[in-house]
Amino acid sequence: FPGVVKAGSDRTLAFEVPGKILSIPVSKNQRVKKGDVIATLDPKDYEDRLAKAKAELDRDRESVARYRSVAANAVSKEEISRAEAQVKTSQATYDSAKRDLERTVLTAPFDGVIADTFPSELDVVAVGAKVAFILDTREIGVEVSLPETIVIRSKMMDTADGSSNEISRVGFDSYPGRSFPSRLDEFTAIADSRTQIYKTTFKILNVPELVLLPGMSATVIVDGRDYVYRDAEQRPAVAVPG
Repeated sequence: FPGVVKAGSDRTLAFEVPGKILSIPVSKNQRVKKGDVIATLDPKDYEDRLAKAKAELDRDRESVARYRSVAANAVSKEEISRAEAQVKTSQATYDSAKRDLERTVLTAPFDGVIADTFPSELDVVAVGAKVAFILDTREIGVEVSLPETIVIRSKMMDTADGSSNEISRVGFDSYPGRSFPSRLDEFTAIADSRTQIYKTTFKILNVPELVLLPGMSATVIVDGRDYVYRDAEQRPAVAVPG
């Protein structure tokens, strides 16, 4: 049965801080792992800001240490309290500068395929501007239209733990001669009124290390040996491969 590839999910990737693009070490259709670098910003301004925040934090910590080391009557409690409050403020500024520096590196949130990239190196991007579009390939589905007899039988083969006996496999036009085990994942509750066909999604088990993009052509192969019809009129209108 002919079908099309459907990604598990997708996400637009963007920086949480503004800056100039320093590098984009990925390209369209490239497979990436969680944590792989997708793009980087020029970190110089953020490094300078962090260094300044660190110097101020160190200075304020030294002031508190000095106040505590002198005689009890030499510095008032109010002065010590103000110095300690300043340390907390400096610490917050330092933590913020550190986070911003870390945000100059954009990484993949999950294993997937880079479907598209938008800016070029040296472009200046704002917070939230689209940098790349990633497709989640940990779960790949194939949408296909099936008659009710096959949908029902495929659903009945599912086991209590969510796995299924292998009654279906999926092949791809881009990878001739290969097919992969799959199971029925979901289907529409109402069939097409004219054809009595249900829109169905099969999930591929143990997703192969292949580049599979949404919209690619696929073929769902259902094992016809699981169908036994006692009367010829009970046979489905669509032939089932045997």
